[in-house]
Amino acid sequence: MTLEVGTKLYIAPEVQSPKKGPRNHTKADLYSLGVVFFEMNYFFSTRAERIAVIEDLRKKDIVFPVDWDVHRLRQRQIITWLLKHNPDERPTALELSQSSLLPPRLEDEYFKGALRMMTKADSPHRQAVLAALFNQTSRGVRGFLYDSDVEHPEHTSLNGVVRDTLATMFRVHGAIEMEPPLMMPVTDSNDDTTRVLFVDRHGEVVGLPNNALIPFARTAARNNLKRIKRFHIGDIYRPNLVAGHPRVFKAAVFDVISTDVANGCPVSIAESIIIMDECLDSFPTLSQHYEIHISHSKVIELALNRVPHDIRDSVLEIITQAKSSWAQKRALLLKKGLLRSTVDELEVLSDTDEDLVTLVARLEKASPPLSTLLSPILDEIKQAIQYVALSGVTRPIVLHPLMISNHNAYFKNGVCFEVVRRNKRGDILAAGGRYDDLISQFSLPKTGGSNVCAVGLQISLEKILVALAAYQAVSVKNLLKEQRSFGFWSPRRCDVYIVSYQPGYLSERLEVAALLWRHNISADVMYESGLPDGEHENYLELCHREGILFSVYPRPRSVRRDQPAFRIKSILKGAEYDVSRPELVPWLQEQIVEQKRIDAETSGTTVLSHSQVPARSKSSDPMPDVQLILPGDARKQRKQTKQIFLEKAFEMSLGVRSAVQSGIPVIAIDTPTNVFDTLCRSSSWVTDDETWKAVVSSFPLSSTGYAPQIREAISRRQAEGHRFVLLFAVRDERVHLFAL
Repeated sequence: MTLEVGTKLYIAPEVQSPKKGPRNHTKADLYSLGVVFFEMNYFFSTRAERIAVIEDLRKKDIVFPVDWDVHRLRQRQIITWLLKHNPDERPTALELSQSSLLPPRLEDEYFKGALRMMTKADSPHRQAVLAALFNQTSRGVRGFLYDSDVEHPEHTSLNGVVRDTLATMFRVHGAIEMEPPLMMPVTDSNDDTTRVLFVDRHGEVVGLPNNALIPFARTAARNNLKRIKRFHIGDIYRPNLVAGHPRVFKAAVFDVISTDVANGCPVSIAESIIIMDECLDSFPTLSQHYEIHISHSKVIELALNRVPHDIRDSVLEIITQAKSSWAQKRALLLKKGLLRSTVDELEVLSDTDEDLVTLVARLEKASPPLSTLLSPILDEIKQAIQYVALSGVTRPIVLHPLMISNHNAYFKNGVCFEVVRRNKRGDILAAGGRYDDLISQFSLPKTGGSNVCAVGLQISLEKILVALAAYQAVSVKNLLKEQRSFGFWSPRRCDVYIVSYQPGYLSERLEVAALLWRHNISADVMYESGLPDGEHENYLELCHREGILFSVYPRPRSVRRDQPAFRIKSILKGAEYDVSRPELVPWLQEQIVEQKRIDAETSGTTVLSHSQVPARSKSSDPMPDVQLILPGDARKQRKQTKQIFLEKAFEMSLGVRSAVQSGIPVIAIDTPTNVFDTLCRSSSWVTDDETWKAVVSSFPLSSTGYAPQIREAISRRQAEGHRFVLLFAVRDERVHLFAL
């Protein structure tokens, strides 16, 4: 038909037009469909009438016959749509098929009816559908692909140190850690486009939190909490653009709930701002890029109430345009129909100022009535700032009255604040404010909520991690080049790694690890039997990558000869040291404390670099105090000889102490003094029969039957695995430590 073939009554006007150019063949066919559809809905008496009626219909005004059935309104709308002379105004085939003007297809009606039946809570078909969904045959490939696109950024390794720093900060302020339930029921489906939703086996729709504050509010409402200071550091979730694992983000939340509404709110707001001030000082570069803005939820409400509701969204969009000057915004707002006085008010409220007095003066000049309304609200802000100043915070707090963001939707009836990036207000590190209104939304209907003041603070860990990773990328490279530090923020699995170069000797490595653990030195053991040839450098690379400070190699006793018990290698500096067993713990403690002092200087923050590094940790298991006394001039004795004697004494003292801790058996005997002295000279008589005969001969003839009882008692203790026995003479009250 688009090639001018066919009856002229059906040909589209653009086909008959003398103008040449590209034509939409599909739209021309739809015009013909409109004529055919008209013929299906109208009865013609004669052929001449048919030609006359259709020619009127083909006119640009689309003239319908006067006797057209008024009940066929939908048909008339479809015909009018199809017979538009401008092809661009006609529908496509898809648009027409999906139009509400067409009656629903029978199969669609069946499907909708089935859906209504299946979604009824009391319908027996509901459980059948759920069972079919949950009993689907699992696809093995999907199990591998489900989380294949989950990203693991490099800064993930810093999660632990950031979490520990924030948790310590919260605990210093007296907060307890409380983890809210993970899943929450979905009660309002209108607000859940940014939530990750699931259906459980019972048909309940539940969701993962997309905001850390909401689960905290629900927990407070359900447990009727009226006085508490809490924190939690965990995950929040966003839907994935494709099927698969939800996107995960780290967030920290801190809140204070108090029944003292009058004083509790300003003090809680001040404490939350103080925490954010500490946070900015505790991580490198944050204080250089972020600043604290403060406002009040009622300022925003009063300002927006002066804007007609139908244009409020577009006005907000104009105000929050980051790249537009206020002159450009003013022109757009006036074009929307806002009063010039209202635009003047919005301009003052959108500005920021560190001086509250200056901003109030500008507001009074622009709008005295609005200034009067805002006066008590600004007093609340002023009070919170004064409390912050009393704590010693010197960081400027910027007043930003019209502080509009998605975060502030949860903060009502009180002061609110944000930590935003300088010159980039859309980059928000943290947001806080009064949120007891949100708690009341989760309260049971009977209770109606409680009269409390709740102030919450949410911090984005992702932004801290990204900033910290950027700092690490620059600073650590130089520190390693100088062999000075792995970096204060670098994750460190442990301080010491105990290795071996020969197969076996796992028990010796475990013995050394246990010694270090008892003295609060973090250490790990190489579980492998020994380092194969060519892998010595590999373990050093592993230690270097994991921030381990020292490797300790316990020399086997069989090959030690006159060498010290341990060879220690500094992973950072590459130097090696020979250390005896008595010196091992104090040497490592001293080196680790010194390294932590150096690490603190590289933290990039004034708070940590000037703080006092903790001294050597005290242990409940002090090292044995061994003193070596040799005959003659000790200075002339060989150093290796003295070292061997010291280590033997040290190992013996450790063995005795271990035996005391596990319990040394005491055997009390009644023998003459000379017999007790004979028994104490040597322990070989316990197992050697010839030596035992000499010991028995020292007993009085009347006690020859008593001697085997003593030997049997000591032999039994030796068989039980005891290394030492205390022999106690009841007559002389003498004690001898009997080494078995």
